[in-house]
Amino acid sequence: MTTLFYVTDILLVILLTAVTVKFIRLGNGLEDGPFQVRRKLFICFYILLIVNVLLSATIVHPQGVEVYSSLPVCTLYFVFSVFMMMATAHFGKDYYRNVFIWFLIIQYGFMFLVLNLLCRILGLYEPIFSLEGLFDADNHFIVYGRIYFLTIMLVVYLLMPAVLVESFVSNLRHRKFESSEYKSRPENDAETINILLYVVVFSASLTTYFYTYILPHIICNVLLGAMVLRSNHTYGRYLKAMRDEVGNRAVYREISEKINQLLEQENDNPIYKSNTNIDEIADAINVGRDDMSSYIYRELGTSFASWVCEKKLLRCADQIANTSRKISEIAINTGYMDLPAMSKAFKKRFGVTPSEYRKSNMS
Repeated sequence: MTTLFYVTDILLVILLTAVTVKFIRLGNGLEDGPFQVRRKLFICFYILLIVNVLLSATIVHPQGVEVYSSLPVCTLYFVFSVFMMMATAHFGKDYYRNVFIWFLIIQYGFMFLVLNLLCRILGLYEPIFSLEGLFDADNHFIVYGRIYFLTIMLVVYLLMPAVLVESFVSNLRHRKFESSEYKSRPENDAETINILLYVVVFSASLTTYFYTYILPHIICNVLLGAMVLRSNHTYGRYLKAMRDEVGNRAVYREISEKINQLLEQENDNPIYKSNTNIDEIADAINVGRDDMSSYIYRELGTSFASWVCEKKLLRCADQIANTSRKISEIAINTGYMDLPAMSKAFKKRFGVTPSEYRKSNMS
């Protein structure tokens, strides 16, 4: 069983190292602030996790499995701290920018780490192989110090999921006002599920340090490895989505510029036809139909019919306000069957009739 534990530890370190290198290499040049913040936190998170897995191998002694091994517990605390900052950033919070919050969380783990290292250097550290051994150690100062820091760290462990819940609830409220495109992105929901699963796995990992046998550690290594693979898959999907979005922005800018030029053209303009379609407009500005459709539905968040109607009415309003052309002529030239049809749509959009709109702009 001990051999299996070491094997899972080694495989987990190899997996974490490979994924960390991938995170460092990929997405480095992507110009997206929130993504880069989460990427850097992920790299820090995985590096600390590698350290934690390596130190967890020290719990096995000839006398048995060490209970409440200070170094692995301390590094797991740091791992969970960075994870919490990363998770709250995903939910739209900027706690990671607050130095005081970092200090408040990390100070206890840091003091515990310093105390542990001093004890090891001075030869005062005593491995414990049962929960009862916490109180049976010869040096009561060390015992009480362990219990004190354990209690504080457990309290903070409980507070951090509470902060995650608050961030999640706040994110749900804000998502009501986000676009349907954002809310439907599968990579966002997948990452939220990952956060929940990581909380479960880390909670289980913490409890394993209170067991006197090795099997729970092996199980947690396997679960953690599965989570790393899942996170890697989610990261890949998210990176692809971000790159596609960056590419789409360039395409959308080009379409917008060409549309603005087309709108100035009155003759042979498919936008100002009575029965136009998206293919005709895409051909007129020399872009793909799918790109044109994506621009209208995803970028502008509207339907093709609504978009065309808006462009026609804006053209009508401009011509009515800035020219002396007959309103009936403007209606026909912008693709309306007759003046009543245009007048009805115009009043619904601007709240006044075309004649009233002209008078108000003349005055």
